[in-house]
Amino acid sequence: MREKVIIFLIGLGLLVVIIGVFMLANNGEEKNFLNKIANLFTSEEPKNTEQTTPGGSTSSSSSSSSSGSSSGGSSSSSEGLSTPDCETEPLSYSLLAINKTETCNSEQNEICLDKTILCSLDVRNRDKKAAGNFKIELKFLQEGGSISEPIEKIVHLVFLEPEAQEHLEDSTTIQSTGEEGIANKNINCFYNTLEVPEKCIN
Repeated sequence: MREKVIIFLIGLGLLVVIIGVFMLANNGEEKNFLNKIANLFTSEEPKNTEQTTPGGSTSSSSSSSSSGSSSGGSSSSSEGLSTPDCETEPLSYSLLAINKTETCNSEQNEICLDKTILCSLDVRNRDKKAAGNFKIELKFLQEGGSISEPIEKIVHLVFLEPEAQEHLEDSTTIQSTGEEGIANKNINCFYNTLEVPEKCIN
């Protein structure tokens, strides 16, 4: 009697499964339904997809990248250069042998109408180890005139190796008329250092 009851229950269960399959067939879900039924009879544990590198640390497939640029140079930031990660000081330097020569090219009644002014100097890097760019500005100024209103200005960017020296020489020519004309006046050479390279001191 007990065996007949078991057979009846099994048959009833199979009938329910068959009916369920036909009911879901129209929705295209019979595969999922069968998988669910199959899962009832299996107990496979889920797999761990995380990989472990030697030493016990974990690694993942994600990655990141960064870019940057960085660059180095003189003490000025005019070139977009980064500041060194150290304490700095300017290189020691000298402006030597500053000289001026005035030549009147044309005159009338002892009044100069056309004049050429020649200015020169030597720039010396006094540091024994560091090199760098020195920016030197020259202004031609009328005697008694304002520094902010030069006749002409010229800028030099000079790269000097340790204990190196370079000679700079520039000239300008001016014309005017009359005794109060600028060509008949004394013209001076005014030098100014705009940039001095720096070095790490620690």
